[in-house]
Amino acid sequence: MKVSLNWRIGLIATVVAASLLFLTPTLAWDYKEGRSRLPEWWLNSKILPHNAINLGLDLQGGMHLVIGVNTEEAVQNEIARLR
Repeated sequence: MKVSLNWRIGLIATVVAASLLFLTPTLAWDYKEGRSRLPEWWLNSKILPHNAINLGLDLQGGMHLVIGVNTEEAVQNEIARLR
């Protein structure tokens, strides 16, 4: 039982470490200037990832939508409907 638990913990730790390694370029990306803030030794490495994750349209800028109700017109429509 203890061996199985240690194996699972080791596998989870390895997956988390690999995920953070591949996420590092995205976390170090300067979106205002459009360039990476990674150190030169990271960028010169042939093994480490260099490209940030491409964000979809919803995550790049998103959209702000405000919906309002014209209460005066809504009351008039409700009165007309009730007649």
